[in-house]
Amino acid sequence: IPVIFLTAYADEERFERAKLTMPFGYILKPFQDRDLKITIEMALYTFKVDAEHKQTEKALRESEEKYRQLFTTVSDAIMVFDAETKEFIDANDAVSSIYGYSKEEFLELKHTDITAEPEKSHESIIQTINGEISRIPIRYHKRKDGTTFPVEISTGAFTLGKRQMVCGVARDITNRMQAENELREKEASQASILKAAPIGIGMVHNRAISWVSDRFIEMIGYTRDELIGKSTSIVYED
Repeated sequence: IPVIFLTAYADEERFERAKLTMPFGYILKPFQDRDLKITIEMALYTFKVDAEHKQTEKALRESEEKYRQLFTTVSDAIMVFDAETKEFIDANDAVSSIYGYSKEEFLELKHTDITAEPEKSHESIIQTINGEISRIPIRYHKRKDGTTFPVEISTGAFTLGKRQMVCGVARDITNRMQAENELREKEASQASILKAAPIGIGMVHNRAISWVSDRFIEMIGYTRDELIGKSTSIVYED
């Protein structure tokens, strides 16, 4: 509630005591009605503006806290660096487990210290700033011990003061790539076995031919193009 002092006392002691309550006005008698009206209107307006300002500050603090919680708890490495100097400005705790540096050590580095592909990284930074890309499917980075590993990066740029910043979210995809390679090798091995089998072999999906071995083609007499995607009825009656 805004407070306005309306008093006949103007001594220094009372005035100083009144200041402690942080009043919105201090009017001495006698006064004009117009002066009182203006003071009240100004007090109410100032009170409203202060209340809105405090509400905005509260919302901002809550937003910053949510951001900080997300920033510190996500398992991917999040880093912010100066686009010109490449110096890291901020990073989350995940950089320690992924790159092997303590957070303090990491913030002493530049982006050029962690990339194993500096030329490609430099080009990607320019493309990020220009708004041309927001995702890098694969880039090789370096750990503290010198080993390289693949990462998938989500990236974006923003301005902080007069400085152009780049934010990157790097995910270690080593395990994913190993699993994909193992799957490809397994599929290639199975394909080789099926292809070399002395009997004709065909694969069917939803009653349509999806794959046939060379021996199958020799036995049936159709070409591969004539078989793939066709109904199984082409080779035998339903």
